[in-house]
Amino acid sequence: MDTILKKMAVESIINNPFETSAIIGITGNIASGKSTMAIKLMQTYKTLFPDLHVQTISTDNFLKKNSILKKENIFNKKGFPESYDQTLIDKFIDAIHTNSQIFLPVYDHQINDIVPDKKIFINQPDILIIEGLIVLQPDFYPLLNYSIFIDSSPSDNYEWFKQRCSKLKLQEAYHMNDKEFYSLMDYNWTSINLVNFNNHILPLKNLATRCIRLNVQHQIESLV
Repeated sequence: MDTILKKMAVESIINNPFETSAIIGITGNIASGKSTMAIKLMQTYKTLFPDLHVQTISTDNFLKKNSILKKENIFNKKGFPESYDQTLIDKFIDAIHTNSQIFLPVYDHQINDIVPDKKIFINQPDILIIEGLIVLQPDFYPLLNYSIFIDSSPSDNYEWFKQRCSKLKLQEAYHMNDKEFYSLMDYNWTSINLVNFNNHILPLKNLATRCIRLNVQHQIESLV
């Protein structure tokens, strides 16, 4: 077991009496490894504390549908704070505060949209891991017992972004040739993702309990 993951798992819940869910936040840039880290941390919790119920969700599930983003003329700001469903976020926060169950939509990166008629059920887990771009924003931050910021070199992060686009076969889905697709990737990275990261994510880095640095192999290089 990774000693750093074990350390974070233990220190994140050591003072929690589990009268309510212990909520762990993971954030960082697009394609920085947030969902992978959430899965690894969940597996660590299950190994160390097999009697505890652990769930993980993404803040992508709170995104407005593409049709709504286009109607509001903010599709090119997808992932920015204003692109999320505030009403749904408020309902989720209320469910956490009242120990109530809630059904959330499911976002699928394969279709880049909310999946119609599909829900994820959250029902007072002992540990709830929330990963996503807006974890340290004012709505979610007060809920957190512990938070992790994922850091990496910009060049590595961009390579991971390109690899993810390739893995999702987005070029085929968009029916683009190589030149068109690479141009779109560059535009999305520089004009959308980096702008969002520099303006809305990186400035909140100091709020995180821990900052982990990942190397090019997505392995934890350091913990601060």
